Amino acid sequence: MMHRVGTLALLAAGICAAAASGPASAQKPAAQQRPAAQQRSANYDVYEPGRRQRLRRETCLRDEEPAGAYCVKQCDKGYRPVPASEPPRCRSVKPLPPGERPGPVRRQTGEQPRLPAPPKKVPAPPGGAP
Repeated sequence: MMHRVGTLALLAAGICAAAASGPASAQKPAAQQRPAAQQRSANYDVYEPGRRQRLRRETCLRDEEPAGAYCVKQCDKGYRPVPASEPPRCRSVKPLPPGERPGPVRRQTGEQPRLPAPPKKVPAPPGGAP
């Protein structure tokens, strides 16, 4: 019986200590208390930059960065690389507005080189070929 009384006394002391520290923690500055929406991680727009396999004697271009056996395009303005991501990805610097969900991860599409214009046909001389 004596053991139970000691345990109850310790339990009561613990409850009193928790009640005493409760109001002190409730008086935290407003800057430390965040709403539940801000505590969640922010959503960012993400895309995969273009990459190509580098040849043995070839180096990466000015707008590319070496990544192992590949040359990866640098991120566009307003985006930064995601560290240690495989495949490499770029995410927006600013998070998306609250409540907006990010779309699927898209691939970067570059400008395709223009094909040369077809040669102009020279009209055949009148009267047939000699």
